[in-house]
Amino acid sequence: MWRFLALLAKVLYPKWFPSIIILLFAYMFVLGLLGRANAQISPATFTFTGSTRPQEGTDFRKIFAGEELKVGLMRLYPFLGIAETYTDNAFKTKTKRKNDFIHTVAPGLQAQLRLGGQHRLIVDYRASQQYSQRFSNNDVLSQDAIGLLALNFPGDLKVDLQGGHTEGYDPRGSELDIQQTDITTWNTNSFLGSMEWFSSSVGFNLTVNTLSWNFENNNQGPTRDRWSHTADFTVFGSIASKTSVLLNFNFEKENYAQNKQLDSFTYGMSTGLRWAATGKTTGIIRAGYAVLNFDRARVKQPSGSLLNSGGNKQEIFSVDGDLRWNPTTRASINIRPFRSIEQAAIFNTATFVRTGVFIRARQGIGARTNLTGTFRISQDEFEEDEDSAASNRRDLRVLGAIGFDYQAIRWLGLRVDYRFERRSSNANQFDYFANTIMLSIQGLL
Repeated sequence: MWRFLALLAKVLYPKWFPSIIILLFAYMFVLGLLGRANAQISPATFTFTGSTRPQEGTDFRKIFAGEELKVGLMRLYPFLGIAETYTDNAFKTKTKRKNDFIHTVAPGLQAQLRLGGQHRLIVDYRASQQYSQRFSNNDVLSQDAIGLLALNFPGDLKVDLQGGHTEGYDPRGSELDIQQTDITTWNTNSFLGSMEWFSSSVGFNLTVNTLSWNFENNNQGPTRDRWSHTADFTVFGSIASKTSVLLNFNFEKENYAQNKQLDSFTYGMSTGLRWAATGKTTGIIRAGYAVLNFDRARVKQPSGSLLNSGGNKQEIFSVDGDLRWNPTTRASINIRPFRSIEQAAIFNTATFVRTGVFIRARQGIGARTNLTGTFRISQDEFEEDEDSAASNRRDLRVLGAIGFDYQAIRWLGLRVDYRFERRSSNANQFDYFANTIMLSIQGLL
């Protein structure tokens, strides 16, 4: 009966379909709670929806584990997330702030096939459709289809090969949001490969990535369409029973389709440590030197041109880390410092340096609930450009969030989040602050 009502609601009231689905999930939750209250899994199993950025092809897809649907040799993990979000600044602007309700439907499916016992083939599809109650030009769909081949050979050699297609967008208020009426959308095609081997005393990791960017609207194609090719090689040497020193080399080549003055080559070298001092503490940190060189000299473009004049050589002290501490079985803290060079290609700027730290903490409360907190602070220093109205732009960005999630039953989770974000810039048009509250429900079907 409830399926018929959901279909009818979708046909008659498509704008309110996500809200009606939430009520149906709540109905299923009550039934499930009465019948299967003792069956549960960790809330961390679910991918919470409604506030995440689209996948940009730089990370390997997480492989699900646990209970699944079996269809022949395949293991299937279907999932669905529904979110209702309120924001007091829908366009992330300094003035003329507009509030809005956002309805999100985020389905997904991961299929796994074991090959020879140790290897796996994973196909993963995820989508997130966001509907804005007041402003339809904020409606946006992001989706991606990823194929991952995970190979585990004797002698601890691991090879991962991943390819995929993504349709995404520049979120409102992000570093590269150009503040147009319509959200800037893009699609990417990517290949990501990794080879890793470790013995008791030495090891290495080699990662390569190729990514094509294709921008679809707001005249961003001529400016930002490009190919990115990266390679990252790290060698490890043990200096204690659970500690290794590392040496890293990384390279990146950017080739623009039309905006050729931004073609560039970046290289860097860093060193650091990787450790697992106890069962409670693990981490990796590296610091070094990075250089970005442009292939061509700066050339002033004609007035009204969409192309960029180019940029100057950039040299920075780079930092990258991932530190994890689990003081108890129910508590965890993750700290990630970062400092890197990024290419911009917006507002006639060529590059910016991003520096900051991300902190996330989780504390279990009882058997089924978790309290999470997130804090991120970063500074974006855009390259000085005498031809640009955004010359010498400096942005300070602060994000704070707190969430509460509850694993109601084995296949159903609920979450409430509050999020505050603020950007302060010496270019006043980029200043904004926003408060967001989100209720989401996710089912691992």
